[in-house]
Amino acid sequence: MLAVRTLLMRRGMTTTELAKALGLTREGVYGRIRVDVPTVKTLKCVAEGLGTTIDDVLEVMRQERIQAEKIGRPVRGDGMIKGAFVPN
Repeated sequence: MLAVRTLLMRRGMTTTELAKALGLTREGVYGRIRVDVPTVKTLKCVAEGLGTTIDDVLEVMRQERIQAEKIGRPVRGDGMIKGAFVPN
């Protein structure tokens, strides 16, 4: 979910810090967020680790989807923009 990357940047956190907050490895975090459609359980877990709400995560996903569609970028079910570079 690109929304997770956006929320991490807004909070000045790294994926490693999120993983530590969730008691997971970085790979564990990536495994949870790189699914086509995240589950409520995954959204809740990520939101808690980011110190936010599921509604916040969903709103960021919605905003990113709107922006991607405006510029004609295809979007996957997980909110990731196809072909977008997402740095670590």
